[in-house]
Order: sequence, then structure tokens, then C-alpha cells
Amino acid sequence: MFVLYLIMGLLLGLIAGIVALRWWTDHRYKERIYTPETVPPRPVAIVFGAGVWPDGRLSDVLADRVQTAVELYRLGKVKKLLLSGDNRFVYYNEPKHMREYALAQRGAGRGYRPGLCRTAYLR
Repeated sequence: MFVLYLIMGLLLGLIAGIVALRWWTDHRYKERIYTPETVPPRPVAIVFGAGVWPDGRLSDVLADRVQTAVELYRLGKVKKLLLSGDNRFVYYNEPKHMREYALAQRGAGRGYRPGLCRTAYLR
């Protein structure tokens, strides 16, 4: 019975710790957390890579980053996107897939201009 109470106490402590850290982060950095509409204008948005699947699909995290950057571009918050990622291997090129995904997202809003995307390579 003691072990059960110990485990439950540890789990409750872990949950309380996570909630406390989340509250502290939100409270401490609330002036630095923006929505796309409230981001101050900048000349460039840097988009860091976060993984591409073998079939060329972006990881969920990377797709979200690229979609957010494209939204900032559409809103006029940034003038260009700098896509940075891993391309150490011939068959793995994050910036290429990121660029293709960004261009496919352009749809409505501000039109595509040739300088929309620049890629940063490791090679």
C-alpha cells in the first residue's frame, strides 16, 4: 500500500511540476510570445529544419514552422524566408523540401516573388 501511495505522490508531484513550469514560462516570457498578427515586422524569418521523412514529407514540427513563416510572409511581417536545414547526404535535403512546401502553401494572400525563399546549406 505504501508503494502505491508513493507512486501516486510522485505522479502528482510530476504533474504539479509540469504545470508550475508551464505557468512560470508563460508568465516570465509573455512579452516575447507573439501571434502572427502581433509579430513586429522584420526583413527575414529564419526557419530551422526539424526533420524530413524518407518519402519527402516534412515532420509535423517542421511543417508547422514553415506554415507559420509563410503566414508571416503573407501578412507582410517578413520580406523573405531563410530556410536552414540538414543536407549532409545526397538523398536528404531539408531546405529543398522546405522550399517546395513553402511554395505549395503560397495560395491566397501576397503573391509569390522570386526572392521569397533562400536556402542555407551545410555542404
